[in-house]
Amino acid sequence: MRHAVHSMHCLTDRLRRDCQGVSAVEFALVAPILVGSLIAMVDLGLATGERMAIDRGIRAGASAAMAEITDTAVIRGVVEEAASGADTVTVTVAEQCECAGIGTLCSNVCTGGAAPDLFIEISASKVYDGLLLDGYDLSSSTRAVSYTHLTLPTMSTTGS
Repeated sequence: MRHAVHSMHCLTDRLRRDCQGVSAVEFALVAPILVGSLIAMVDLGLATGERMAIDRGIRAGASAAMAEITDTAVIRGVVEEAASGADTVTVTVAEQCECAGIGTLCSNVCTGGAAPDLFIEISASKVYDGLLLDGYDLSSSTRAVSYTHLTLPTMSTTGS
């Protein structure tokens, strides 16, 4: 019995001093963390690239609106074309008119007989389905001032 305990003690001492395979064990412990971090960085980079494509489309749409294009279908097409780096983008373009900062119908006349200010609201969104960022909402919006002056119907008075 004493010999068995002594041989077991010698074996544990020898194993305790043996350093072979330590780096393989350390690598096996660290590798999943490194691979997971790499996948997360790639996924975040792809999501950021798609968000930048959406922002590029929004800016192109705002530039079109400020260049006196008020046709919402044309602006929607400009946004979709410029955001071509992002697949399946949902684009919404709407006109809004305001008199002194208060929303009104575009056919209304503001105080003092002025035409209302025309704004083009542009928004684009996409749900990003990545490896880790599954269902992540990428959306962007802006409000562009259209420099097209609205023409109001004129009231003519005829004298008899």
